[in-house]
Amino acid sequence: MDHGLAVGPIKGIKRSLGEMVNKIALGGANAVLGHVGIPLYAHRGYGPDIGLILHLSGSTSLSPKSNYKVLVNNLLDAVKLGADGVSLHINIGTKADPEMLEILGVVSCECREFGMPLLAMMYPRGENIENEHDVEVVKIAVRVAAELGADVVKTNWTGDPDSFSEVVEGCMAPVIIAGGG
Repeated sequence: MDHGLAVGPIKGIKRSLGEMVNKIALGGANAVLGHVGIPLYAHRGYGPDIGLILHLSGSTSLSPKSNYKVLVNNLLDAVKLGADGVSLHINIGTKADPEMLEILGVVSCECREFGMPLLAMMYPRGENIENEHDVEVVKIAVRVAAELGADVVKTNWTGDPDSFSEVVEGCMAPVIIAGGG
């Protein structure tokens, strides 16, 4: 449920976030992932309890540098809000690659200090990437996250099980696939 920051209100996550979180919980999910608006306006206010993964980075689709994700929250706020984990979105292959890697490294260190699980959303996107689903660039993206201490890595599907198995084999942390039909 982190898409609202990047693209604004979309079907399903408009004004009634609380209703949507309840539907997600009743559907069997064990956590929701979103920005600070989720715990402030929708999470654990009523209905079934469900885990919270607080997303710490973002940008908007209106930005001329929409692939450059900056910190919009911090680990201490996540702890205060009762988050069960945090996440970051990092794009590898942009001009802002060094700054985003620095963010990942700093947040990863803080997570280890507090015992907070870190989900790193790692996408090969930007000026230096021709195909963000190419197994070679996806392998680099997920390995970077593991090398910097992510507990779980989310990334692009490479198109088939054989190529994606190469991605998983090259990463010490568990890997999950972004999106889906």
